[in-house]
Amino acid sequence: MHSLIQYETSTVLLEMAESEGMPFRRLQHLILVFLRDPGSNRSMWEETVRMFSVIRSAVSATCSRTLYLRPADNLLAGVARRYKSDGVKGAVIGIDLGTTNSCVAVMEGKQARVIENAEGVRTTPSVIAFTKDGERLVGAPAKRQAVTNSQNTLYATKRLIGRRFDDPEVQKDVKVVPFKIVRASNGDAWVEAQGKMYSPSQVGAYVLMKMKETAESYLGTAVHNAVVTVPAYFNDSQRQATKDAGKIAGLNVLRVINEPTAAALSYGLDKAEDKIIAVYDLGGGTFDISILEIQKGVFEVKSTNGDTFLGGEDFDNALVHYLAAEFKKDSGIDIHKAQNLFFSVHFGLLLSLIHGSDDIIILHFDPSHCCEETSEFESCRACS
Repeated sequence: MHSLIQYETSTVLLEMAESEGMPFRRLQHLILVFLRDPGSNRSMWEETVRMFSVIRSAVSATCSRTLYLRPADNLLAGVARRYKSDGVKGAVIGIDLGTTNSCVAVMEGKQARVIENAEGVRTTPSVIAFTKDGERLVGAPAKRQAVTNSQNTLYATKRLIGRRFDDPEVQKDVKVVPFKIVRASNGDAWVEAQGKMYSPSQVGAYVLMKMKETAESYLGTAVHNAVVTVPAYFNDSQRQATKDAGKIAGLNVLRVINEPTAAALSYGLDKAEDKIIAVYDLGGGTFDISILEIQKGVFEVKSTNGDTFLGGEDFDNALVHYLAAEFKKDSGIDIHKAQNLFFSVHFGLLLSLIHGSDDIIILHFDPSHCCEETSEFESCRACS
């Protein structure tokens, strides 16, 4: 980490020197000498001090405060921290892009504030819908119309990010979601709505756009930079796909941070003594555990494990299948055979659970919904 800071800082100093008309190659040589051995040559150090004094004004203009020359390693580290801090213009927002819900926060002083959306709540459903009129709905409006437009309402697509269509996990989803999961030309898992294919990154981008708009409405200014959380088990492909989603949404994703690390930070564990902690995360799509080591405020994920298909969505699916089985016992109707009916139960159940109400789920159907063959139609108790 230290060598990385030094490398980034040397690049910064070389750029500044070049802009001030300094002898580029000479300064480059001196910096390389100091990276190998900061105290190797007193005359070289004095020459570099003279060079730094010439570009001090440029450095000070870039950094948060006036620089004071110190031993080479401290100077380089100090410039790196301040340059990286001030090099990002405008507000930086934090986004939790969740399987079921998402939220966005900004720093107010030393405290993070989670921002309310247009509906006045702090979390936004990670749901996208496309209407027959070509309108795109995001969040609560998309969720409200899911019962009547289930095949074009996309949700829990975070599970598909960076995955191949042939993955066993993806094939599990194919069997339980109302919308189509299709194979892209490169073999990745994409989704389809209103006859058009979308990558999971594109769907995630629509949610990120909503988060961006929420932050901009609160701050009263444009937002271009963000930090986004990802599950600790996300591989490089999935992390890159998340960054791609940010880029599509018009955001510069400065960093993706592991969700358990973010959870630990929110509890102030970075201020605690060095220790090893376990963070359990029961989310909308997964249930996992991460072992984190904290040393001097620095977090390192030592190990992570879990089930990528054991979360709130799976609990909901289990409840829906249970209700469908009970309904078949009472009426003889198997709503599994009528996809629209089945997902009416699915989304009706979700709305009841969310609002904590005892709603009655009304199914509008005729015999053709559940009886595809004439013989079934004649024998179905629902038709007698």
